[in-house]
Amino acid sequence: MRDTLRYIGDLLRWLSLDVVLGAVVSSYMVHRLVSVTGRWPEYVALALAVFVIYAVDRLSDVSALDKAPPTARHDFFWRYQLTWWVFCGGAVVAGLALAFFIPQEVLWFGLGMTGYVAAYLLLARRGGRNPIPWFHKEYFVAILYTAGVWGPALVQAETIPGLVYPLLLVFCLIALLNLLTFSWYEFHADERLGQPSLARSWGRERLRRLGLALSGVASLLLLLVAGEGERLLLEAAGIEGAMLALMGSVLLFPRVFLPNERYRKWGDAVFYLPALFYLF
Repeated sequence: MRDTLRYIGDLLRWLSLDVVLGAVVSSYMVHRLVSVTGRWPEYVALALAVFVIYAVDRLSDVSALDKAPPTARHDFFWRYQLTWWVFCGGAVVAGLALAFFIPQEVLWFGLGMTGYVAAYLLLARRGGRNPIPWFHKEYFVAILYTAGVWGPALVQAETIPGLVYPLLLVFCLIALLNLLTFSWYEFHADERLGQPSLARSWGRERLRRLGLALSGVASLLLLLVAGEGERLLLEAAGIEGAMLALMGSVLLFPRVFLPNERYRKWGDAVFYLPALFYLF
């Protein structure tokens, strides 16, 4: 029974469904912050978009491999490539159908983001064969994830409090720290796969110092909000502070988080914390 539950948990992570859930609950928090009522089609469309982007990215990583990759999550996609391309196609069709139920502002924003996603996937595919010096997935994905979570609410807001922008930047820094941390932990796996990563380009120690510096910048921004913000902003700052603390702990204590890929479980669980906004 325990092995079955562990396999189900691994399957959910391989499919990035934990990331999908994190995006949806984070988007709910942002809607509350700017006093916008989120509609269910927006949340479903966001979930489908995150799933497709992560799945296509993983499929692109394994499509050129002629033998089974060494990591379980890449092996899963490598073995069932056709099946997951079909699933991705179905998710895209479902997302297009939802366009009829999504506010016009969100629809235009989504269309604009489509160009960014296409550019990212093309650069990632080209970079896999011939690394581009200035292109690193970690930066692009952090911006993409933040835009998908925050954009739909912001484009519908009548007014946006000034302190929302530091919270947006902190969220982006947390997303980037999440990806830098994964890159740090998976340095050797990426070497075996021949996958480019920021850890391979910069070196693990330099990358760790960057992660700590980003944590410091994010902490200062949260202190700014804590000193001036109203109740909802303070609550959001508290949640982001908890997210930052947990993500920093994952980076600082590899002996705790390396066994059984705990760093991935806890690193992605960081984005569940905005669900606390349901309690407020």
